[in-house]
Amino acid sequence: MLGTDRPIQPAAGVPVFRAEGGAAVAVTRSAYKVDTALLEATAPLLALQGSALTTGTDAIALVQQAKIDVPGDALALMSLRSSLLTVASGSLVNVAGGSRLSVGGSLLSLADGSTVNILNGALLSVSGGSLASIGGPLVSFSGHGNALNVTNSFTPTALINGIPVHGPASSFSITSAAPLAGLGTAGTITINGVPLTSTTPLSSLKGSLIAVQGSGAVKIGP
Repeated sequence: MLGTDRPIQPAAGVPVFRAEGGAAVAVTRSAYKVDTALLEATAPLLALQGSALTTGTDAIALVQQAKIDVPGDALALMSLRSSLLTVASGSLVNVAGGSRLSVGGSLLSLADGSTVNILNGALLSVSGGSLASIGGPLVSFSGHGNALNVTNSFTPTALINGIPVHGPASSFSITSAAPLAGLGTAGTITINGVPLTSTTPLSSLKGSLIAVQGSGAVKIGP
């Protein structure tokens, strides 16, 4: 039974968490840890503008039959503008324990010189029969000087629509016309130090952006 309780009910169009004006925030574990609850938002769960955030573990963790629903008018689950986000250990988003994540827009939006560093994990991790559905791009870059740097040991099993993934190919449906929007023009992606471009061969990559462990499914696109 998926979570139905709504312990947090943000106002329409208001981010659940917002940092701006040079704020520096450090979280020992996750910024969000959702356990058997329903979280619905009409704006990003996490919005940074001119600020920095460091998490010790997964930035957003759905750990046990949790459900997060963020419609397309929120633009992205996580939005950074001229900001820095560092995940010391774990994934940016971890969907586990039979949980459901539904995002109408992008999973991650980076604008105007923003950087995300994932030091030991994937951009998106799915396990335990969980489901992650993203209606827009996996990552959306805008402006200039943006960077996504990922380090992990999830050896890619396939390169699907330009995204290196770890896990059974049948677990992935990536049909978005531009799942990495603005890559190469507005931002860069490196995986274990190797730049990801439209021509990067699978053989040169030692890490993945998305990992499905055990059972689970990832859908990116309308």
